Amino acid sequence: MYFLELSHNDLLEEVLDKLRESDRDKLLKAYGMALRAHEWRGQRAFNLARGEGSPPIDHPVRVMYSLYKEQNVRSAEILAAALLHDVLEVSDIEKAEIEAEFGAQIASWVELLTRKKGIDRKEYAMKIKEAPYEVFLIEMAARLDNLRTAHRKNQSLQPYFNETHNHYLLFGEHRSKEHPSLRVYTDAMRMMMEGD
Repeated sequence: MYFLELSHNDLLEEVLDKLRESDRDKLLKAYGMALRAHEWRGQRAFNLARGEGSPPIDHPVRVMYSLYKEQNVRSAEILAAALLHDVLEVSDIEKAEIEAEFGAQIASWVELLTRKKGIDRKEYAMKIKEAPYEVFLIEMAARLDNLRTAHRKNQSLQPYFNETHNHYLLFGEHRSKEHPSLRVYTDAMRMMMEGD
């Protein structure tokens, strides 16, 4: 996708330019919290760059942008939750802080998108399948972004491909009967995982 080559600032700016002022403010606050979370991650001796070589903040911004561009999402709540989808995993930010800043709904979605210690991947996948559609859609956007950048990573991602295929792609294809725009994601996932 062309937007993989753009900076997170360019992607964020494009979305912000088209939103109402109150929605822009919410997105900017979410971006600020996500940036703080990912900088904190770097200070904890994690690699400052994600596996594909870009700054950690690029991933949540691309997830947000993909929802905006490829799913036509205009809800500031969904876009903000996309920016925040992994902050509970990578930082010391807690759900209460998200709730205080963004309200109970966004905090609840972010919590559902967090794989807590002790929860295996299959259990997490079941939780996502049972979650509200907005949560499932954000998870699909995040997984698709990981697949799109997989070629830049050094380690084998076959286990991730298998997990995505078995727990998300097939369910996403089923769910696309009710939400046809989801086919953009499921078709792209299938092509990337099954293509030559």
